[in-house]
Amino acid sequence: MWAVIAWLVPIWICIAIGILAFYRHERANIAQSTISIASALLSAVDRDLAVTTAAAQVLATSPYLAAGDFAAFYHQASELLPQLGGGNIVLADAAGQQVVNTLVPYGEKLPSPNLANQHKVIETGRPSISDVFIGPVTKKPLMAVGVPVFRGDKATYTLSISVFPQRLSALLIRQGLSPNWVAVVFDGSGSIVARTRDFDRLVGHKGSPELLAAMARAATGVVESVTDEGIPVFATFSRSEVSNWAVVIGVPIAELSGQLHAFLLLGGAGALTLMAVSIALVGHQAAGIGRAVQDLIPPALALGRGEVPRIPRLQVREADDVAQALDRAFHLLQSRTAERNRAQQEKQEAETARGQSERRIEEAQKEGDRRLRNITDNISEGLISLSMQGRLLHWNKAARAMFGFSTEDERLYALSEFADTFELRTLDGRLLKPEEWPLARVIAGEHVRKLELRIRRFAIDRQLALSFSGAIIGDDGGESVAFLSFADISERKQVEEELHRAHADLESRVRERTSELEGFAYAASHDLKAPLRVIDNASKWLKEDLQVHLTGENRENMNLLRGRVGRMEKLLDDLLEYSRIGRATDERYVETIPGDALMDNILGLLSPPAGFTVKVSPDFSSIFVCRMPLQQILMNLVSNAIKHHDKEQGCIEVTVEDRGTAYAFAVKDDGPGIPAQFHDQVFKMFQTLKPRDHVEGSGMGLAMVRKNVAFFGGTLTLESSEGNGSTFRFTWPKQQTIEREAA
Repeated sequence: MWAVIAWLVPIWICIAIGILAFYRHERANIAQSTISIASALLSAVDRDLAVTTAAAQVLATSPYLAAGDFAAFYHQASELLPQLGGGNIVLADAAGQQVVNTLVPYGEKLPSPNLANQHKVIETGRPSISDVFIGPVTKKPLMAVGVPVFRGDKATYTLSISVFPQRLSALLIRQGLSPNWVAVVFDGSGSIVARTRDFDRLVGHKGSPELLAAMARAATGVVESVTDEGIPVFATFSRSEVSNWAVVIGVPIAELSGQLHAFLLLGGAGALTLMAVSIALVGHQAAGIGRAVQDLIPPALALGRGEVPRIPRLQVREADDVAQALDRAFHLLQSRTAERNRAQQEKQEAETARGQSERRIEEAQKEGDRRLRNITDNISEGLISLSMQGRLLHWNKAARAMFGFSTEDERLYALSEFADTFELRTLDGRLLKPEEWPLARVIAGEHVRKLELRIRRFAIDRQLALSFSGAIIGDDGGESVAFLSFADISERKQVEEELHRAHADLESRVRERTSELEGFAYAASHDLKAPLRVIDNASKWLKEDLQVHLTGENRENMNLLRGRVGRMEKLLDDLLEYSRIGRATDERYVETIPGDALMDNILGLLSPPAGFTVKVSPDFSSIFVCRMPLQQILMNLVSNAIKHHDKEQGCIEVTVEDRGTAYAFAVKDDGPGIPAQFHDQVFKMFQTLKPRDHVEGSGMGLAMVRKNVAFFGGTLTLESSEGNGSTFRFTWPKQQTIEREAA
């Protein structure tokens, strides 16, 4: 009997170990299968959010935002919202103040948004998905997908599309998981976003500490935890490296351990039964051992052939033990075969469920693509997307219309086909090489913004002016897609060209009229000098011949006559010089001299009278300038300061300052000053503040100064008040260019 017991106990232990190993193996298979399902669910969640993100990015390029027309953008967003499947659309500025909220009529007071997520979008310039929070308007849990809105290269607004958690819960429920299982979506902070059971009660609650700790350590894994309903579960999870969100599937531990308990009870009951039967039969098997051994041969052979062995009743204990062992082996083989069949069936069912989940995910992806296509086909700007290998993926309706394709089938499918169909030129007419085209530059990694080009399609000889913008956008699957948007600016460019032509025509007419006036002034000045010289010579001869006969009054009249002739000749000289401003008449206009030499020449020509001091800044020694017309300008200003002084003594200061591309000159005096009401009058032709009989002059000096300074792109200002002197300031370019006058 003890021999029988010693023989049966190891067998029973081996059976128990086998059952336990099988349980662990099946548990590992189920864990791997549920991790795969969790990963598939996470991909579905990420793709659903990616579709919303892409839609928000497209909406962020709305021309109403670029124009600052928020009311029009409110209506556009409200019309598109049903297609996006979101709760509402919010536009907020960089300070966090909402500008547009589709849940609130436009113009009414708006609450502040989710500042943490908004600041992240503004700071990074990239899209971001918020954690679950209570909406300030709906007072319900929701998430927000936020994207930046750029003004130039700076993100100035955030555009957010809210997503209700019920949308993700519905996505989980559609996967058709076992009714005893529970699937949960956690956001980046570990809060429940969606759940297949008790969603309304548990949304926003934190997961168990052991589950959150496990998800923080790894992207996928298994952990034993307890649900909020108090059910111990075998939890498998998959966490996104992009959004840091996670999907967890909990399988009740009781469902897994039930099989182990059944197997252990079955094995124990079988072993005990076998032991009892063996002990009862030991006494009947002592005699006829040889015959019993012979009787065991047929069942052993049948077992080897896989047939059902017919176990005879043997009287020999040992032989009967062998017979019973054969019987147990047969039943064990049947049991293992049944277990294997059940395992294969469960594996097949799991694979079928995974296939169904993948098909549902694929259908969800197609639905998201259809939504995105509907959105892009309803915007006015053209939009093209292409793979990084240069294959064109999608043209929206506006793009096909701009490029002359009437249907989707007519459009191009590869970047290489563009060179045979189109040519691109810059606005000034330069033909672009294929590697310079916007699509090629975007694929090369360049962020193209508002690149204005002309494009022509050979087949229909159609030419447009377009503004291109594009960049590379990465999706959650690790693949990148290049996007290029473009707007038709042909009408604007046509208007600009017409304005440019009109401006050029106007400038040409002005130059023509100015040339005619200058020619007239030159001719008038030249022709009037001839009779003046005759009058001057005749008066001179009369004065000499009649010197002894002239009375005091006659001599005074003769001097007055000669003075008026001299004044008229000076006036004509100044008028001629005024007409020649901007046209070089001799080498002095290209001769470069040091600044201190220029001032020495001016003071030598003026010879300031006794009592007047002209102080020249030492900075003149460090500059080099063209002699003319700068000498004429400074000499006129210094001469006026002396000539119009109200005292016998005075001081004039001449300074210069280097301002990079120009010099700043100043002529300051301590004379009587000029009242403010005459500041404009003194620069007009033939204008003087005192009668010419008191101060001799043509009234052309300051007019020539202003024309010369204006011609060379400088500025001229007057600082003066009555009784406080005057300061004339003007700027002068370091590089002056003068037209050479025809001989």
